[in-house]
Amino acid sequence: MKNRKTAIILLVSFVLTTSTTLAQKIKQDAAFLESVRTEVHPDREKPEVPDNVTFKLNVIYGNADGRDLTADLFTPLMTPEKPRPAIVFLHGGSWMFGDPSQFHYHAGYLASRYGFFAMSVDYRLSGEAQFPAALQDAKCAVRWVRSKAKEYNIDPERIVIAGGSAGGHLSSMMLTTAGIPEYEGNSGHSEYSSHVNLGVLFNGEFDMWDLVEKGSLIGAMEQFMGGKPDQIPGVYSDLSSVYRIHQYVPPVLLLHGMVDNCVSHDQSIAFYNRLNAVGGHAEIALYNDKPHAWFNREPDRTITVERMERFLVEQLHLSPVATEQTEHEPMKLSSWDRGISISSRTDNTSFAHFWFYEWHLFDAVLEGEHTHGSSDWEWMVSPDGEEAAMTSEWLSMTMNATDDGADVLLKITNASGHDWPEIAAIIPCFNPGHEDIVKVNPLFLDEEHDDTYFLGESGLELIKGEAPREIHFNEIMLPEIMDWEKESEEGDFVFASAKHNYKWPVSERDAQAGLIIRESDDKELVMGIAWDSYISVQGHNPWHCMHLSVRVGPLKQGETKTIPGKIYLFEGTKEDCLKKYMKDFPAHDDQ
Repeated sequence: MKNRKTAIILLVSFVLTTSTTLAQKIKQDAAFLESVRTEVHPDREKPEVPDNVTFKLNVIYGNADGRDLTADLFTPLMTPEKPRPAIVFLHGGSWMFGDPSQFHYHAGYLASRYGFFAMSVDYRLSGEAQFPAALQDAKCAVRWVRSKAKEYNIDPERIVIAGGSAGGHLSSMMLTTAGIPEYEGNSGHSEYSSHVNLGVLFNGEFDMWDLVEKGSLIGAMEQFMGGKPDQIPGVYSDLSSVYRIHQYVPPVLLLHGMVDNCVSHDQSIAFYNRLNAVGGHAEIALYNDKPHAWFNREPDRTITVERMERFLVEQLHLSPVATEQTEHEPMKLSSWDRGISISSRTDNTSFAHFWFYEWHLFDAVLEGEHTHGSSDWEWMVSPDGEEAAMTSEWLSMTMNATDDGADVLLKITNASGHDWPEIAAIIPCFNPGHEDIVKVNPLFLDEEHDDTYFLGESGLELIKGEAPREIHFNEIMLPEIMDWEKESEEGDFVFASAKHNYKWPVSERDAQAGLIIRESDDKELVMGIAWDSYISVQGHNPWHCMHLSVRVGPLKQGETKTIPGKIYLFEGTKEDCLKKYMKDFPAHDDQ
């Protein structure tokens, strides 16, 4: 956060030195401030690089009037036998700020998964050179890629352009301005074509007049284009790619958040409608309640990368890169006094324990806010250790071992004498063990409370604080939880605010998903638990437990409900676990 604030101060200071009037417009432009707030540009020199990928920083792809143009490259360690596609990413930042790091993750993922020759481009910003400089740089980058086709075994007719916000705008111009000489520039490789074959556009600006009408990014546009709308209306029209659409525009995927206060999602809808109307191919994915540049942060980064991946696979007929893989045996399940242990058959440091804890929440099973139950269940385990099952009057469960943990299916029946409300929940426990009761895995104890995560508003967040046992409630259920009728003798709510000294204080950070993850102390292993329906996430107690309460309500007397879950235990990171969760529990549908 400190670095982000420093960057914003430096940016505004830079603008102030260029033009006082223009700077005032930009400072007062809520859309510009939204862009600054939401755009994420990590450390360019320390990207996330998959093990099977090579990263090169500041590779020169051209020269504009003595100024080297650079990009960051992500390529597989092994050059594929068949010609592979390439993708060129253009970062966002209102044409004024930003750098290639915004798409490092995307580039690395595609290079690793499908063998892409992937590059993220550093183009000239508006403070250095006005339009068409940035577009000319992007076209130069594509020409450079084609010039390297033989060296890197690139298919020159499978080059994708992709970008977000300002980069999305430039990418749309790449798609719609093929063959226009004045946009080519003279930065190098003129013997090669700059046309592209496919486009992926994240919340791009496609209609400058729509921005003018809404009073959005006015100062940023004036600096980028070199004048006011009434002074150079032709330039504003020329840069509105939605009006350049024709039937030969390559296939496009548009992704946009529906509460984007910087660039309205109506612009993506208009682009989509117009391209399809002229006989082109456009796909669109709109995301409810998502702001500008939402795709930069988890879990949305994973969600949108998977949507991009699906589009690229279908359009380019891709297959995952063949890697030398050994078949992993499923985990081994075994019973202990209170539940089931799960362990690797090949790594004796990879094990953890599961049991259905003795607590119920909000009238589940027993009437009351927070009631004590029983963990006296009898588990049956198959001889090969791949299946386990437990059955009782009101609860039954099956567990099937996988190579990354176990699939869980919980079946619960309301055998009580009362109906259960929507927030009724029961608490299972996933833990590394407890001395004198079950074998302890010291790698997963997390004594310092710096390895256990839940999915919060900003992505994976540490379960840590003044009260490490604080509960992170399901944000959707929170209003009903807070309105719960207090039934304790003192009339106090058991789950008080974190400011009060209660055993289970309520965190101010809400949970966004039914997932809790813990990395091992050596960062080699990861354990986690997930449920399709949840009420709260809580970690750290004398047992070093990971508590993810399963929402079982609403459930009327005599009714039964089935809820899927998943236990994770494998070699990897918290990010790997999040990816698996996103695939196991898809929580998003394209609009």
